[in-house]
Parts: sequence; structure tokens; C-alpha cells
Amino acid sequence: MSLTNATKLLPHQNKDVLYLTDSGLETQLIFKDGFELPEFASFTLLLDQRGWEHCKQYYRRHAALVADSTNDVGFVFESMTWRASPDWLKKLRYEDRMQEIANKSIQLLAEVREEFPTLAKNSVLSGTVGPRGDAYATEHIMSSEEAKNYHLPLIQAIQKAGADMVSAFTLNNINEGIGIVLAAQEVGIPCVLSYTLETDGRLVTGESMKQVIETIDAATNNGPAYYMINCAHPTHFLPALKEASIDDKKCSSHWISRIGGVRGNASKRSHAELDNSEELDEGNPEEFGNDNLNVMKLLPQANVFGGCCGTDVRHVESILSSYVESSQAVVRKEPSLE
Repeated sequence: MSLTNATKLLPHQNKDVLYLTDSGLETQLIFKDGFELPEFASFTLLLDQRGWEHCKQYYRRHAALVADSTNDVGFVFESMTWRASPDWLKKLRYEDRMQEIANKSIQLLAEVREEFPTLAKNSVLSGTVGPRGDAYATEHIMSSEEAKNYHLPLIQAIQKAGADMVSAFTLNNINEGIGIVLAAQEVGIPCVLSYTLETDGRLVTGESMKQVIETIDAATNNGPAYYMINCAHPTHFLPALKEASIDDKKCSSHWISRIGGVRGNASKRSHAELDNSEELDEGNPEEFGNDNLNVMKLLPQANVFGGCCGTDVRHVESILSSYVESSQAVVRKEPSLE
């Protein structure tokens, strides 16, 4: 039986609401909380009581930001299934436990949501999908059909577990994105595609977000509910967004209007620099909020914001604070109607 409300509005259907999400789960668990995550697989913590309770507390801290806010803010709960696709499960020797992992991951999110009654209206349970390979490299690029067949089992498991939608994060090539959309369409669950960008604002394979979005939309009949950018600092892609905004002021008809959210890294370093670093670069949480506010100004249709590598609840709180302060400033500047 589904744990969710089938009639619940998803973020792209509820544009007047800002949706926050969580932060850099895996980097926090490893660098701050002292957990060992083989292959960055956070789902392993769901399988014992200590890990289960610790992860519940992680989500509680983030959800509380929204629950305690007096503003119209929602929350997207992202599951701990980024490393739960077939190849990774086989490598980790969990290949027969995919449905159990999906069930536990969505159940944990549902239980946390129930603790915050004010989240009942504007919250979403999203099943996370990760790339088949290394998110920062391109050892083997699948065909779109191969990608569909590969990701289909996990997307089916997520749908069966009761998620409202599927979100694929840290993608780095177009074909895999197309395959994920085709799999989600076959299952009948809405999907979001989130791409990681290099410091030049492009995929590691060289394509721009414009090329990504236009190609995938054409191949899937505008299949994704919306697109996102993650695992890159906002300053890496802000120049490209500014250029696109200048090129086409009619944003509603432009590819850029399909970008519905951002989950940025705390650090301004490149992926290669981060991979070689033995310490966590937390960046500047206050500056992070302002950087995301600049993204909001360029992407007025985007309403999902959170953090990725190196971020924690402070960074997400900074996004909310920057948003609230900016909204209040706009209200103060509005002329009186009297």
C-alpha cells in the first residue's frame, strides 16, 4: 500500500511555494559523523537500528527548518537510494535486497514527515536514483535503451515503495538521462533529472545544459517534470545562466525555464580537487545562501533548493534566510494601494 497521497502536488505544479530539500548527506555522514560508507552507499545505514535513528535525526533537522517557518515553504524528502541500482548493489553484495532497501528508505522519510503535521500539505517523498558509473567520469556511456533497462528495476522498486516521484542526481551524460525518463514513463511515476556540471558550467562530456534539456525533451516528449543542477557550486554555472537570460528575455518559452531546482556544493573547488582532498570543504554557509538567491533571481520558475557535497543544515538554513529576507524586502518596496 502506498505511503503517500497520490493527489499531492509536486514542486513544479506548486510554483508559489519554495521547496527546500536536504544537504550533503554522504559527506556529512563520513566526514562529520564518523560513519564508513562503502562506495558512498548511505543506504547501508538503514539496515541497523543505530544507523536508522541517526539518519532519522538528519532528516528531522532539515524538515524542522520548514516546519518552524512562518513562510509558505515545502520540503522534498530525498531517499537514501543513490547507490541502490543493480551494479552498485552487486558490488556491495546487496543484489537481492533492492526492494527492501527501497521500502526502508521511503518508510524512514514517511515516518519523519509524520512527526511534522505542518508538512502534510507541501511535502514530497522522492526516490533517489544515481548514475550507473562514476559521476565525475565517463568510462562507459550507455545507449538510452541500455540505460532504460538498467535503471528500470530500481525505479520500479521506488514506485512500489510508495514514492511520489523519482529524482536522478549527479548525471553526467545525455543518454543515461533519456533512459531514466523512459523507465519512469514505463513505470508511470514522475521523474526529475539533475545534472552535475564542471567549473565551466558544462557536463564532463562537454555539453551545455541547453543541449541536455533540448535533446532529452525532444527524445522523451518533454518527459521530465523538471531538471535540476547538483554537485557544483552556484558560481560554476551562474555565468551560463546569466548569458542565457540575456539571450532570451522570454524565459517561459526557453530551455532555461525547464530548470526547476539546484542542489549546490559548498566548495568552489573542481571535482578533481575535491576528489583529491582528505578534508571536507564546507565553504561559507552565509555566502552559499546569497549565491542561491542569485540563482533564484535568474531562474524565477525554480523552486527546489538544497545542498550537495560539503553542505549541512546550516547551508540550507542560509538559503531559507536569504529567500525570506529578499521576499520581505520586495514587500516593503511595494507602493501602498490606499
